[in-house]
Amino acid sequence: RLVGILSVLPSKLLHPPSLVANQITALLMHLATNPRKDGGPLASCIMDAMRANRSSGVPLNVQMYHLAIECWIKSEADGGVDPSCALLLELLLNEGIGDGKNLMQPGMDPKDIDRVNSSFALVVHTLLGQADAYGDTEKESLAKAKKDVERILQLHNDTRCGLVPNITSTNAILNVLSHVGNEKSANEASSLLSHVIQLHSDDSTRDIEPNTTS
Repeated sequence: RLVGILSVLPSKLLHPPSLVANQITALLMHLATNPRKDGGPLASCIMDAMRANRSSGVPLNVQMYHLAIECWIKSEADGGVDPSCALLLELLLNEGIGDGKNLMQPGMDPKDIDRVNSSFALVVHTLLGQADAYGDTEKESLAKAKKDVERILQLHNDTRCGLVPNITSTNAILNVLSHVGNEKSANEASSLLSHVIQLHSDDSTRDIEPNTTS
């Protein structure tokens, strides 16, 4: 029913766009905090409708992506990552820069920075768990995690984007590199750890101090 309502947003929007966005966010939050088996598919339907109807003026935001990803992670009883969940992370990271869809502008809300980094970590850690649990899918799962790492590192290093690393995303990246397990990934991990230590030294208020997980 909700997807049907969203599909006619451009022509029949009866409420302020910000109010509609708040209601959609509240629904996604309900699905995320009350896990159900169809929570992931429902969240994806909502997000698909939102992206298809950008012209309605209802803003698509980082919190919606984060909650939709949570819906998928919590609805997967076997601990796997559904392709639709992995796609949501890819779409979120691709919202980073360009084409007027920039959800991660310089000076972005610190809460949104945490949401993007947490969404990345949720999917990556679950992919790695899937790789550990199912030997026959290890290469595929690890390849997906490595691709996500490459993308988020691009955003972290792009001055047009306001997304900066924190300890959550850093530890997720280090986890992927440790799973790769070759000399190149070991050097990359060492370089990244040195970089975040320097970042924390330059600004001790940033949530990037290495911990026991690092």
